[in-house]
Amino acid sequence: MRIIAATVDLSGYGRQEREVVARIIHSCADPSIAETILISPGAIPAAIAALQSESAVITDVEMVRSAIYAPSPLCMLAQVPSAQKNKTRTQLGIELAARSRPSRSIFVVGCAPTALASIIELAQSHTIDPAAVIALPVGYVGASEAKDALAKSGISSITNRGQRGGSAMTAAAFNAIARMAAGIYSFEAAIGVGEFSDAASKNAI
Repeated sequence: MRIIAATVDLSGYGRQEREVVARIIHSCADPSIAETILISPGAIPAAIAALQSESAVITDVEMVRSAIYAPSPLCMLAQVPSAQKNKTRTQLGIELAARSRPSRSIFVVGCAPTALASIIELAQSHTIDPAAVIALPVGYVGASEAKDALAKSGISSITNRGQRGGSAMTAAAFNAIARMAAGIYSFEAAIGVGEFSDAASKNAI
């Protein structure tokens, strides 16, 4: 994190946004990814508040579930044995989980743009009311379109433009928020300004 602080100019971001963007850069070692990040107004405080109130955290795939700092993240992909005619397994899994936790959940989507499309559809039909959606799925088919739709949906969200993304970047964005919910500001510790906990100094790597 200190290397990022020394080599990447994140001065154009707010305090909380810097933590998220720096952690995403840390996950992919590509500073240019910062130019693609889209954070809707109020999304980070909403996600922090949801974590602090122990809202459910729902992921699209097990890789994301295993990578995030959350007590009991929920992924129901294993409960879906096969795809259906017009829906992928990840869509069916995320819909199953969403309907079981319809109110103020945080959705974390790192792999499947189809799952993200389902979340947007469920939110716009008022079937679910997400606290926030953190979604940076990767791919040549449907990823850019799904993320663009999220950015325009009015849902509190963190996403990015283009085909790049993936589970590691998505988990990094979520984990930055989880750290802030615990009072840890790693980037701030790395640049040596502001008030941060002793834990933040130890985690400024």
